[in-house]
Amino acid sequence: MVNCVRRNPIMPTPAWMTETKWAVKDRWLDVLPRLGIDSKCLCNRHGPCPGCGGTDRFRFDPKEKGGTFYCSQGGSELLKGDGFSLLEHVHGWNFKHAMEEVARVLGTLPVDYDLAPAQRAAPAQSAKTSAKSSWSEKDQKEATERARKTVANLWRQTLPLRECPQAMAYFENRHIPFGLIADAQDLRAIPDLGYWIQGKDGKPRQIGSFPALIAVCRGPNHQVLALHRTWMQPDGSGKLILPDPERPNVLLDPRKLTTPIVRKVPLHIVLRPMTTDGVLGVGEGIETALAASFLHNGVAVHATVNSGNMGGRTIDDRPDRILGGYTPPQSCSRLMVFADPDSAGLEAAGRLQRRMQLTRKEMAVEIRTPRIDGDWNDVLDLAAQQFPQRIDDRRRGMGLEPGPSLPVIVPEILRPAHPRESIHQASPATHTPGRRR
Repeated sequence: MVNCVRRNPIMPTPAWMTETKWAVKDRWLDVLPRLGIDSKCLCNRHGPCPGCGGTDRFRFDPKEKGGTFYCSQGGSELLKGDGFSLLEHVHGWNFKHAMEEVARVLGTLPVDYDLAPAQRAAPAQSAKTSAKSSWSEKDQKEATERARKTVANLWRQTLPLRECPQAMAYFENRHIPFGLIADAQDLRAIPDLGYWIQGKDGKPRQIGSFPALIAVCRGPNHQVLALHRTWMQPDGSGKLILPDPERPNVLLDPRKLTTPIVRKVPLHIVLRPMTTDGVLGVGEGIETALAASFLHNGVAVHATVNSGNMGGRTIDDRPDRILGGYTPPQSCSRLMVFADPDSAGLEAAGRLQRRMQLTRKEMAVEIRTPRIDGDWNDVLDLAAQQFPQRIDDRRRGMGLEPGPSLPVIVPEILRPAHPRESIHQASPATHTPGRRR
């Protein structure tokens, strides 16, 4: 008998909860270890339960519905649930507490959430509308303008990737040739970007400054929607590993998105703009998309950040009714979807392919998946280890410089100053990549 965790909320679901559920769907393997659950328990093998012990009563399947756990509890009844249920089972939290902790990791918790209700800023309302909770048009415009200023101010602090040695080290340490992305218009860097968290008192506080990649996130019409930040280790050896000073055994997320200028619009990052051949690739993460591009002879490529932005979602479980999702440029004649091999990634790739087959019948769409149990960056890592000469030959054939000796470690003294430049708004179709293929 399977005992599933059921919830029957009486109140309408707050918007931040809905956003958190959507954002965490394909990220449980990243989020759960940051909330104190050993990553060794999440490898889809029977083993001890992190909540109630035992020897082989527990299993976590990351491919089922974005993440599902099973625990026999040492008896005949089987406990089954999602990542939220697992946090409840392990830590004794209720659902609301689990949702709050996940939202803190993902950055989807409202800024004033931990303040007392009387301290929270509320939009001014007239007597006729005081009972309504919706924002006025003025409030929405002010929020949009704040988001726009945040994007502009942050972008003014960036510098080209070639002027940030940590960026070069970061990509080369992942076997991604730096020359593939060095001249990108929509991906730049900041050598010492502050990392802020929300304290228990509800006030934001900075816990350090670290080098970061800053990517422009654009909408279907190429409009700027937000900036995506990836903090790196100070020596460029990888993503930032930063413990939460207020919660033991929890790591902070090295990736964050600024508040979107326009919400609920699918976004993407132009990494290698499409050229006149009309061929384009699309992947989820920045590193995955660039690795796939290199393995496919430097094809132009975009990144959608997550599976939701790539595939959208079906309406009423009907595969022919899909809402949102990535939209390639009109000049694209062939689209290669570099799918992540998990269930969320494959579903998103399938939805994108079906939507394009319905709306862009003249465009050829093909889904490409790794032949190993890993993403495209894992494929590149394996190829670089087993066939280094082939990787060197490909770099030369694409006009890229030979790869450096790994690992690349950047001395702390090599931190450049900050130029001030405005955000680049030119159409990607007019930009020529800095390296030949």
